[in-house]
Amino acid sequence: MAQKTQATYKKQTFAGSVAAGLGSIFNGKGKKYYILEHKITSKYHKAGEWQEIIVDNIELGRSSKCQVQFDESFTTVSTHHAAIVKEGDNWKLVQLSKTNSTLLNGHKVEKEWYLQNGDEIQLSTNGPKLGFIIPEGKNASVG
Repeated sequence: MAQKTQATYKKQTFAGSVAAGLGSIFNGKGKKYYILEHKITSKYHKAGEWQEIIVDNIELGRSSKCQVQFDESFTTVSTHHAAIVKEGDNWKLVQLSKTNSTLLNGHKVEKEWYLQNGDEIQLSTNGPKLGFIIPEGKNASVG
């Protein structure tokens, strides 16, 4: 089971996220990343589709400003529902919505929890599910 975190979430702009991601790729040191696997089909994603995430801070929700966006048919997904944030060598899932829950492996996230390879993220009960995958070995970093 994932561990509860102690730090707080600080919102980052989309431009700041992209700049951080590009900077980490081109600095020559390599950058750890993760993959989000979409487990259902929506307007923006097909079931089984994977997104490689190289930035340290993303938001998930219905807003066009979210890096992982869901369409209006997901009425229980908030505009800014949750975030995935890098903290040291770890990734954490942060609850942003004040009205709709976020589930990690079927358990409600009150504030934030550390993510582990193979975790399942669900945006609200009966909402879209995402697999959280951390590449290993030679494929563990980009750049």
